[in-house]
Amino acid sequence: MRAVALLLTLSLPAAGCFPTNARHRTYAKIGEGLALATGVGILLATRSTGADCAPTPGKPYADCRSEASTVSAVGLGLILAGLIGFVATISTTPDDKPAPPPPPPAPAPMPAAAPLPVPAT
Repeated sequence: MRAVALLLTLSLPAAGCFPTNARHRTYAKIGEGLALATGVGILLATRSTGADCAPTPGKPYADCRSEASTVSAVGLGLILAGLIGFVATISTTPDDKPAPPPPPPAPAPMPAAAPLPVPAT
């Protein structure tokens, strides 16, 4: 249980995103990638689904299955935290394109010409 709490504590800061600071976004991406890789590593290293639990003296069969289930859940949780955090970090990143320049001001209208005087007859 302590290992689950430790992994959860270490993976939560990596799942944050920092939309205003490029350096912190880079750190978040690295942390999320490490969480993803750790989750994959846990799943590959354990490979125990509980199907290969052999009855051993002094250890019930249910304990073997619950340990395999817990380790698999931790690995899957790290994979999901890494993926969701990475998507959140990428989706909140501001665009790199500069803002388009404002449109030029409209030309001032020309004043209407005064009417010509009508000659007196």
